[in-house]
This record gives sequence, structure tokens and C-alpha cells, in this order.
Amino acid sequence: LGYSVIGFEASQEIDGVSSQIYHTNVMMHVGTDLAVVCLDSIPKASERRMVQESLTKSGKKLIPITAKQKFNFAGNMLEVSNDGGEKFTVMSQAALDALNVGQIQQIEKYTTIISPTIPTIEKLGGGSARCMIAEIFLPMG
Repeated sequence: LGYSVIGFEASQEIDGVSSQIYHTNVMMHVGTDLAVVCLDSIPKASERRMVQESLTKSGKKLIPITAKQKFNFAGNMLEVSNDGGEKFTVMSQAALDALNVGQIQQIEKYTTIISPTIPTIEKLGGGSARCMIAEIFLPMG
């Protein structure tokens, strides 16, 4: 697919205990034109800078989110498209509610937001919207 690996460690604090983030979809969403990232989850400044630079050099609009927004599933988004090539960003209603107006406007410059309410998945399932969607990479056309 032509991707480059940018290795980094991410962590989060829960009840005063720091632990590694097990999967990047907890703290980062990368779409065609934008990247939503909780930079505060990357404790090493050199790694944080490397992630920022890599995303911006690849042409992505970087939208930083806070740790609080991350805990409300704002890193757990997925871009999808329809047969007409229209792009959509799927995130839960909880994630959308956690974003501020400026962040939402930036996302909407590139995609249409779809935000189902999925509290059972988020409370009991251990994930959010992105975790519920399987990706299939087929050529368009």
C-alpha cells in the first residue's frame, strides 16, 4: 500500500497509573486528507515530533485532540467512501460530542461525519465506531 512505518510508544493514565496504549486507533485516526491525533499520548518529544512531521509531510491536515477527547473515543474514527467517491468519517456520537466546533469544521472540510450513538459498544465492548467496521481495500472503478 506504500506506507512507511513510523514507530513510537503511546501511553495513557487511568486512575493514576500509566499504561501503554495497545492500538493506535485509541489515540489516532488517519484519513486520506486529515489526521486526528492525541499528541499528548506520545510521551517522548522526539517521537511526538516525528509523528507530527511525518503526517504533515504526507499532506495530512493535523487535528490535535486532548486526552479527555481521546477517552471519549475521538481517536477511534474511520474514513470510508461510497461508490461515488464521497468520503465519510465514521465516529460515535460520544466522539463527536467531545470535539470542539473548530475541530468538527476542519473534519467537515474533507468529509461528511456519520456519528451513530453506540453506548453499549463503548461501555462494554472495549472500543468504538472504528472497531465495529471491517476495512476492505478494493480498487475503485
